[in-house]
Amino acid sequence: MDLIKGIALISIYPPPFGGVSIHAKLLAGELWDRNMLNVLITGGKKNKDDPGYLKRVSNIFIFWHYKIPFLSKLYSKKIKIIHSHEGFSAVPFLFLHRFIFKKQIIHTIHNQWVTEQYKSQNFLKRIIIDIFFKDKNTKWICVNENAYDQMLKLGIKKECISIIPAYFPGKNNSTKNQNDLKIIETITEFKKNHKLIGMYGFRFHFDSKGRDIYGFNFSIDVFKQLIKINPLIKLVFLIPNASPQGNNEKMKLRIEDEGLSANILTIFGYPIINMNLFWDQLDIYFRPTIDDGDSLAIREALENGVTVVASDVCRRPQQTKVFKSLDIDNALKILTEALNNKELFEVTRENYLSKLLTLYECKYQ
Repeated sequence: MDLIKGIALISIYPPPFGGVSIHAKLLAGELWDRNMLNVLITGGKKNKDDPGYLKRVSNIFIFWHYKIPFLSKLYSKKIKIIHSHEGFSAVPFLFLHRFIFKKQIIHTIHNQWVTEQYKSQNFLKRIIIDIFFKDKNTKWICVNENAYDQMLKLGIKKECISIIPAYFPGKNNSTKNQNDLKIIETITEFKKNHKLIGMYGFRFHFDSKGRDIYGFNFSIDVFKQLIKINPLIKLVFLIPNASPQGNNEKMKLRIEDEGLSANILTIFGYPIINMNLFWDQLDIYFRPTIDDGDSLAIREALENGVTVVASDVCRRPQQTKVFKSLDIDNALKILTEALNNKELFEVTRENYLSKLLTLYECKYQ
């Protein structure tokens, strides 16, 4: 497998910080260490302060706008496999590479909105996507069973689909930069002798129907009831990226209006590079998302021994405590039980990286 050469990744790369970009960073590093990565194409912004893989990968090729300019770099005979993490948006740009230049294409869909995203494409793009659906040599990766079922209904053959969560177990980050330490110091001072529930999300994100995807408002509704039962509990929101339309300020105002400023800490726009430091502070990681893919944050939290309480919008990792989505009473019940009965558990680890490398190997032959 170490003999595989010529992989190009197309993905967002931190910053911004989120499940997909962090996964891309880790995957780029793994491929670079194995001398398998030739090109990394990203629409993200270059982070000069990042001490990790970005500096090393940038010695190959990095493009900060991945639309038209990157096409010529993928024509190279060195590139054998193009692995896109951009969903359906990148499919039309890869048409020539697959059907004219005969590159091997892998698409990863990182959420379970497959049907909705497909229908949102214009007529011409759907025609191109349909051609890829029928191509037996194009492979699709999804991160949960819901997305898998939708792909089958759209006409993709089951032998062309793999379920591979976007997580590599055991990747412990030992980095400790000053920004991380300042954030953790703030959380430690806030927590004091209380139990701490944490929420982490890419940003305050609302879908086309105006729904709070990560459930931050829902968590406030639950927390108001929870502290009546146990006042020695606090809640922290960690949102590493800026949110549009003043949503951060709106959330702060709501917390103040509810009289919860002493009980809820908000940290906006300051990413933690070493998330293990954050997980170490928590008693519970709460993820009341109303839609999801396969949460990298959940798997990281479990890996660090943190109890996870999450909504039932998709299949969760085995050790997750699940409540009925948008049901305040049920969420309150599960959270109370989790706070009162701390359980030690053994994390079930699967080698998802090995599955991905095996898929590359199959495509390379």
